[in-house]
Amino acid sequence: MEIYAVFMFAGIFTTLLIPETKRKTLEQLAGEVEGTPEFDPSNVRAGTHHKSSVDVSADEIIAEKMA
Repeated sequence: MEIYAVFMFAGIFTTLLIPETKRKTLEQLAGEVEGTPEFDPSNVRAGTHHKSSVDVSADEIIAEKMA
C-alpha cells in the first residue's frame, strides 16, 4: 500500500511541475513554426520550412531526414 501512495504523490508533484502546453503542437513548442510567437529562426535548418503536421507527408519527412 505504501508503494501505491508513493506513486500517487509522485504523480501529483509531476502534474503540478509540468507546464501547460495549451494545445500547441510539438513544432510550435520547439519554435519551428513561422508566424507563432515562439518562432526561433536559429532552430530551423536553412532551406526547410516546417508546415503544420497535417500538410507534411511521410515521404517529405523521410526525404528531409535523409538529406
